[in-house]
Amino acid sequence: MGATSCPAWTSTRCSPTSNTPMTLLINPTLATRDLPRPGIRRGDRMYHLLSDLHGAAGTEELLAGARACGMPTRFIQYPGTYREHFDIHGDMKDILLAQGARMAANREIALLLRAKRADFDR
Repeated sequence: MGATSCPAWTSTRCSPTSNTPMTLLINPTLATRDLPRPGIRRGDRMYHLLSDLHGAAGTEELLAGARACGMPTRFIQYPGTYREHFDIHGDMKDILLAQGARMAANREIALLLRAKRADFDR
């Protein structure tokens, strides 16, 4: 994906295809089980990475964000659905925040998923 520069008035990243601001959302959660390969134990802090865009544009943005923090794109969860996301941890969160992602509370994520589901069901 080619990088474009956002207009000077915005501090967020821009879509590689439309020069419009886009936002990846990071929602804190806890690991529900041990994941030995990345060294995560049940109860450790993890994060869900989601796009605020709906449909194919959201998938494109989400995959670009995963690549940006070194997450293999094959680890996407619920691909092609309104629930698609990545589970990230550690430095991945910091990398994404530095690139324009932002933290989102559970309520915001619930409202986003409700809106995405309504679009998905149409």
